[in-house]
Amino acid sequence: MGTNDSPEQGRRSHAHAAFLQPRGAGGRTARATTVLAMVALVTVVGTASAQNAKGGGKKAPKGPASRVQAPTPPPPPPAAPEFRSFDGSGNNEAHPEWGRAGTDYLRERSGARYADGKSAPVGADRPSARAISNAVSDQGEAVTQDARGLSTALYEFGQFLDHDIGLAAGAQAEAFHIAVPAGDQWFDPAATGSKQIFMFRSAFDPATGTTNARQQVNSVTSFIDGSQIYGVNAARAAWLREGAGGRLKVRQTEDGVMLPLNDGSQANDDPLGNPPTSLVVAGDVRANEPPGLTTLHT
Repeated sequence: MGTNDSPEQGRRSHAHAAFLQPRGAGGRTARATTVLAMVALVTVVGTASAQNAKGGGKKAPKGPASRVQAPTPPPPPPAAPEFRSFDGSGNNEAHPEWGRAGTDYLRERSGARYADGKSAPVGADRPSARAISNAVSDQGEAVTQDARGLSTALYEFGQFLDHDIGLAAGAQAEAFHIAVPAGDQWFDPAATGSKQIFMFRSAFDPATGTTNARQQVNSVTSFIDGSQIYGVNAARAAWLREGAGGRLKVRQTEDGVMLPLNDGSQANDDPLGNPPTSLVVAGDVRANEPPGLTTLHT
């Protein structure tokens, strides 16, 4: 106790020092000293509080000591998962279903633009999508080399990235074939005028399209989370893994390491109708579309 300390302050300091004293080899003696120090600390604080109240002209309450109920602490927040989910659920803790695979696409503020306000396509009086594509892509004699030295790998990476965040669920129920202009260099060189590019409308949420606007369904996650590499469900993710060392499956070839071939059990998009076992498998079903995209998946 210092020369300016009151007896109460001295006892309080001693109690704090004893409470904070580290446990030594004494074991039981150290623990007993700690308990006694805690009791002394509570006694000193209670005595000092009573003396302060008396000195300030306040009378101590008579009768049994009143008890103040401490507020109930809020429950602890749920523990965050150690790893992200395959289907994107839980990435937003406040809205765990946002961005999950299998949920409706969100639209920009103006909303859907159907001919009947519900499901009928618009554009019956517009040029064919193939005619527009030919006009936009026709570069004539123009030099196509990029001024910044960028190669086609740039747009191919854009496709690879976009496959991480969007894939409209497919369907074969509603044909929406694209008319090919007569004499199209690739699709109608004989100028028959009867050729079509086969296409079907996307699947839609069955709760929409009758009394409200039809909404399409995103079958992958809306997050940039590598779903085109690892898949959006546990079954595909497990198939893609080697099962040792945290590695993905690969196929050794004379040209190097390649993606594994499908054993027939995994879904793949293939409009050309190739044998399923001739296609490679990645997290996204579109990995076989163009060679550049397959290269990036590899």
